Amino acid sequence: MRKYLDLMPDIIKQLVKYGLVGVLNVIIYFGLNNFLIKNYEYFKDHLITASVIAGVVSFFNGLFFNRKWTFKSKTHWVRDATYISIIFFTCMVVQNLVYAGMILFYKENYDFVAQEQNYLFYAQIAGVITFATLNFTLNKLITFRSKKEELEQIENE
Repeated sequence: MRKYLDLMPDIIKQLVKYGLVGVLNVIIYFGLNNFLIKNYEYFKDHLITASVIAGVVSFFNGLFFNRKWTFKSKTHWVRDATYISIIFFTCMVVQNLVYAGMILFYKENYDFVAQEQNYLFYAQIAGVITFATLNFTLNKLITFRSKKEELEQIENE
């Protein structure tokens, strides 16, 4: 039990920093996604494409800040980038399944055209929450686990 309590302060600090980076990423994601949809006719008909572009831009921001500031990774850049990329794209698929599923749900059950902005916003929020939760959990467990945790895992195998 003491082992888990000793780890808790670092986890809380990392969670707060991750949250701050996440807030910046959400601003980037929503800002760019909505900019593309509102200013380019192509993206009005290709919502997922706009979402993916916005997600990729926010990904690079998160990659930099989470590696350097949140988790202070000292492992090789390529290793971290590889894990983060795989986790990111996995989370992006899940996020866009949630996003598309909610849009489909709203289109089939409600007057989507009358409330399109609200429904797009709700779908984006659900997708971002899904992404953030899954992304932090997987990166904490896989990419940025401490050397101590890695050694313990190797010893237990």
